[in-house]
Amino acid sequence: MERLCREVASCGLGIAKQVKGDAIAQAVPGTPAGDRFLHLAVTAVAAFDDDVALRTLTALHDLGLSAPNDLAVIGFDDTEYGALSTPALTTVHIDAEAHGRIAARTALGLDPAAVGPTPGRVIIRDSA
Repeated sequence: MERLCREVASCGLGIAKQVKGDAIAQAVPGTPAGDRFLHLAVTAVAAFDDDVALRTLTALHDLGLSAPNDLAVIGFDDTEYGALSTPALTTVHIDAEAHGRIAARTALGLDPAAVGPTPGRVIIRDSA
């Protein structure tokens, strides 16, 4: 907790609202229980993947907040569950299969340029 506070202070940010209890821990399994912080200057979360983004949407709901009104949320990897959530999850779609082929060709010493992935694209939905 002390390290978090030091890091927040080193970025010139203050703690605007402290949320007691484990509402986020319950909404996001695997997170440590304890005090959770929300900073009013934070307007968006770009999550590691859609799973983390969907857990963030659940945590917002449990805290009485909503996306995108209180916090915009965007995921990454365009899983099918994002389109089914409420609000529907904005996400980034990538051609994961093409990236796998490039990685395999690189590992095998083959020219990876022979397989070009399609550029990623943002799938705009309701959460951002």
